[in-house]
Amino acid sequence: MNQKPKTGRDSIGRLRYYLRQTKQGIPISAAMLAIVLIGIWLSGHWFRVPVWLKTILIGVATFSFVMETVSFFHLKSKINRIPKETNELFKYHYGQGVHLIASAPPPLKTGIEVAIVGMTELDQEREILSVRCPIGSHVYLIEYPDGSSVEVPQIFIEPA
Repeated sequence: MNQKPKTGRDSIGRLRYYLRQTKQGIPISAAMLAIVLIGIWLSGHWFRVPVWLKTILIGVATFSFVMETVSFFHLKSKINRIPKETNELFKYHYGQGVHLIASAPPPLKTGIEVAIVGMTELDQEREILSVRCPIGSHVYLIEYPDGSSVEVPQIFIEPA
């Protein structure tokens, strides 16, 4: 679930999430390029495959690899330009794997790793999962492996 940042301070978490996703795409793109080249060569059909088809296959694989790599370094440089204090507003960040503590309220599923997909600093008092959260509390949107998500106060979260 992709959620638009609610404040400027949320954007660092979003950048980290995208950086993590892009980082996973680089080896996949490189593998795709290698598979195309090796597959055509080992099949013995290198000279029988039309030039236009080889051009398209190699071009798409190369383009994908280059774009993933450029995106990765662009996002990394954007994160490095953000002031340090903005970087550390929240204890957990987008895409980070965390666990819910064992004493979390019953609607929460404990014992499995979940991902942070949103975070907010409350600007008004709210009650979340029967817990009163004062102004300034950090609330995280977590996503379970099955795709469902729920808002959770920081007190129920621990590092994975």
